[in-house]
Amino acid sequence: MKNILLFAVVFVLLLTASGCSNSKFEIASQDRDVEIGVLFRKEFTHDVCEKRRYRHIQVLLDGNEIMGYNLGITPTPAFLIYALTYIKGEVRNYNDLVGMRQHYISVEAAQNAEHDGETGLKIVTDLVRIRVTREQADKLRQGWYELKRNPPDFKLLGHNCATRLNDIFAQAGILPAGLPGVDKPEKVLQAIEKYYPDMTIERGYFGINANREVTMVPLDESCDK
Repeated sequence: MKNILLFAVVFVLLLTASGCSNSKFEIASQDRDVEIGVLFRKEFTHDVCEKRRYRHIQVLLDGNEIMGYNLGITPTPAFLIYALTYIKGEVRNYNDLVGMRQHYISVEAAQNAEHDGETGLKIVTDLVRIRVTREQADKLRQGWYELKRNPPDFKLLGHNCATRLNDIFAQAGILPAGLPGVDKPEKVLQAIEKYYPDMTIERGYFGINANREVTMVPLDESCDK
């Protein structure tokens, strides 16, 4: 019983400490003249009016250099294998995505994708833009380059794409460290909305080419997404 009570006290103290830390976080008050982006990728669907969760998250460094952390192997139907255990992780840039994840870099592929044997699928992207300082943007790039050189192992619960992105954003001083609850892209979006009320968001089919030119095609459907 004493051990249980001790654990409960420590747990509460940790939560309190975490909350205090985040409550003190403030974004840079001036010189936020560099624009970066965060790509929130919704799950595959035939109907974009259907409410879908985010399945992945990537970053657009300043100058629209795309990078994201993911599995270093092809996922298998054995969900628990990569949900509960560590497996090889990998950071992918534009060159890695060409021919591998066309639906993340091609507007056409995003509107007519194939996944798990299904065809004619759509993948919708929410592109969030925020402004940071030059120093933060440089630290962000350095963090992603280092992660690509030495990618850590991946685990779906707690060490996933959202975890790694938030970690590097925290190292750069852009967001506070740690995500509340389960690490997922929605939690990153909530943090951005909280600390960057001047953010912009576009929703549609995302494309980017080798020259880092971004295309966003808005959804035609007039439904509440």
